[in-house]
Amino acid sequence: KLALLGAAACFVLSGVGLTNGPLCFHNTTELGLGHGALWGYPFRDAIDQGPDARAESYLYNRRTWSICLEPEGIVTWHVVLFSLLLLLSVAEMLLALLQILNGCLGCLCGFCEGK
Repeated sequence: KLALLGAAACFVLSGVGLTNGPLCFHNTTELGLGHGALWGYPFRDAIDQGPDARAESYLYNRRTWSICLEPEGIVTWHVVLFSLLLLLSVAEMLLALLQILNGCLGCLCGFCEGK
């Protein structure tokens, strides 16, 4: 049960990480904030601009990935890392469920072998 809880936590955190996007040095004038370049979450800040800004997620629009100036390639690295964590957490949940099912069946039917 603890493995299932850990896998679910990893799944949720990976989903939140993918939704918020990476922390990077970005140009805020491209987002319409007009403050120059600073460190922040440019794709999460776009969510605060309204529902239309979130409808076009950075995950589906690779042209917006150039907003991040530093570190180079951070958006690609971020998307790959959190996507792999998401897939691994799903696999871990399936394995944990199979282990729980195996334990329950072993407990209920395990005494039938000696008869």
